[in-house]
Amino acid sequence: VQLLTLTVPQPYLLQRRHHAQPSSSTRVVGDKSILEKRSITEDGKRVEKRVTLTGPAGESHYIESVRLFTKSEVTKMLEESGWAPLACRGDWDGSDQIPGTSPRMIFTAERSAQHK
Repeated sequence: VQLLTLTVPQPYLLQRRHHAQPSSSTRVVGDKSILEKRSITEDGKRVEKRVTLTGPAGESHYIESVRLFTKSEVTKMLEESGWAPLACRGDWDGSDQIPGTSPRMIFTAERSAQHK
């Protein structure tokens, strides 16, 4: 039996945090200063982080972009790739996944018989 466990953050939770917490932070690691500015795209489907590294050699920039997925999107992707979803939990304690409340989506899936 092949099992898969996949952990996905809840899109609503990240959107709520983005509005409740500052959208930027600065920290120092060694001789570099790191400025991170976070935002949610207008369509609510991506978290984008613009990072500026400043150090003795100068300044550099990069953008990190992470796609957010709904429960139905992840379920569909699992099924289309040959996995049969068994459960979706809301946290590592095994609690039920409750939209709008649970901090994450933890999927457990089994490789479907036709893909073994």
